[in-house]
Amino acid sequence: MGGGLWAWGRNHLGQLGVGAGLFWQSQPLRVVVAGQALTWKQVSAGESHTLALTTNNELWAWGTNESGQLGSGAATIVSTVPVRVPTPTTCAPGTQWMTLAAGALHSLALRSDSTLWSWGEGADGQLGNNTTILSSTPMQEDTKGRWRLLAAGGTHSLAVSTSRVYATGSAEYGQLGMGNTVRALRFKTSQASPLTAQQHLDNSVRIFPNPAVDLVYITGITSSTLLSIHDLQGRIIRQTEMIALPLDISHLPSGMYLLNLLQADGTRFKQKLLIQH
Repeated sequence: MGGGLWAWGRNHLGQLGVGAGLFWQSQPLRVVVAGQALTWKQVSAGESHTLALTTNNELWAWGTNESGQLGSGAATIVSTVPVRVPTPTTCAPGTQWMTLAAGALHSLALRSDSTLWSWGEGADGQLGNNTTILSSTPMQEDTKGRWRLLAAGGTHSLAVSTSRVYATGSAEYGQLGMGNTVRALRFKTSQASPLTAQQHLDNSVRIFPNPAVDLVYITGITSSTLLSIHDLQGRIIRQTEMIALPLDISHLPSGMYLLNLLQADGTRFKQKLLIQH
């Protein structure tokens, strides 16, 4: 679909992002932003709101905003079309949004410097900011850690730093994995088994689209990642340090290639890439 985003299903609170007038939709409709030619690379659906990330790392949201989960800071209760999530003034200069997760009534996102930001409902501590109040704009979680992965549940949040799993929010059903039902207001170490570096890297890196035509996007890596492109005979076709995205592969002939990513900590990720011009 060339980076297009499509939505269908219930739309009573604008969660499809296709405008007002539709209570539900049984066929896919394209999500568009008036006056802008946006392409999308990631999307996450909450209970009645949606988050999406464009290919140039802009973060957009739509649907219900009753708990501030759109992150726009506006008093609007519902937005039936995408609204841009502003970059907090406290973010490090030059950083960008990299990945996201929508919970029931809250939202999470990582910046390119591995900081974690949260907004929306915080009554159970799911924002990880050591309070139980909601926030209508993104706030950095309280530990100010460096994170690699994140996930948002109904009233709890999970994050991975290095190889440890952390959790915050409601523990009514033991969902924090801490061996009790005591809620947490900030990210604390879960009893989940530590992940090896290789397992973590394999789960966090995404290479898309695949097959590709001219451009490839790679998420879940740092600027110190060394990329090697090999042909199927093992010969290195290109080698570069990953700093700017996307990766231009328009000069490579159509065919199958192997991408080899080497992180600064020695972990590797390999994936085959099909190029079809």
